[in-house]
Amino acid sequence: MPELLRTEALAKHFDSTAGLFGPKTVVRAVDGVSFSMQKGEVFAVVGESGCGKSTLARVILRLTEATAGKAWFDGVDLFGLNRAELKALRRRMQVIFQDPFASLNPRMRILDAVGEPLVIHKEASGPELRQRVYSLLERVGLPNSAAERYPHEFSGGQRQRICIARAMALEPDLIVADEPLSALDVSIQAQVINLLDDLRKQHHLSYLLISHDLHVVQHFADRVAVMYLGVIVEEGTAEDIFNAPLHPYTEALLSAVPEPDPEKRRHRIVLPGDVPSPTQIPSGCRFHPRCPKSFEPCDKVVPGLIENQGRRTACHLVNPV
Repeated sequence: MPELLRTEALAKHFDSTAGLFGPKTVVRAVDGVSFSMQKGEVFAVVGESGCGKSTLARVILRLTEATAGKAWFDGVDLFGLNRAELKALRRRMQVIFQDPFASLNPRMRILDAVGEPLVIHKEASGPELRQRVYSLLERVGLPNSAAERYPHEFSGGQRQRICIARAMALEPDLIVADEPLSALDVSIQAQVINLLDDLRKQHHLSYLLISHDLHVVQHFADRVAVMYLGVIVEEGTAEDIFNAPLHPYTEALLSAVPEPDPEKRRHRIVLPGDVPSPTQIPSGCRFHPRCPKSFEPCDKVVPGLIENQGRRTACHLVNPV
């Protein structure tokens, strides 16, 4: 499949001050991320809260400007676009946010909220706009009558369907789904993920999925990148990652996933300590202070993200110095 999105050494650092007169520090939220995804692919980015995965998505969408690095969408340099060129490209890149209620203006009818992208890009107006919105609502399983109502009149799952309809309005090539299920009841999550999968097949969509729910990732993703403290530590197909993880951090993440079958109880790997602060990155491998398999070069030498056994892994155990 042809390449759709590629990043190279992408970084986003924030300046932070400890108190009113405290010293300035740099928060390295994303610190040199390189990956590529193909057209029609679901590429998932997973990791603990605070690892930088949502910031990575916002930088790619240019909702936050990058500190360093490059990104290309279908061969177009994303960071070289001016305002008008970026607006035109946004037709092909849409986003579904984590909280469907916060994503919708409570004073706007659903007709106006879903139709807003069509109005901004001058795609439709008047009766045609209404018909386009009806079609989008039908596509996500909502009746035409929903168009005249307001966000507070819907359940969380229905509001997320509305956000999906809005993201689909301009027939994009890529949808960035930032934790699209985490605010929903478990009973609703399966319905929404099946809807996203159906839309992917019908419209040849690609998804950049940001998630900490590994059950969803295993079911939905084609390839997975595991992030830790602002960098990717392992990347490969979902099948390889879940069946035979190579990086100790990936092993620990997967060991924490609940197993519904009591006959297949996992050995839980409990990591010592907390995730280090992104203002004080450990030397060498960022994971070494918590790694149960750490050895001598880990605290001194930064491991490269090297292709090995059909995937990329940043670990001295897999790629000896």
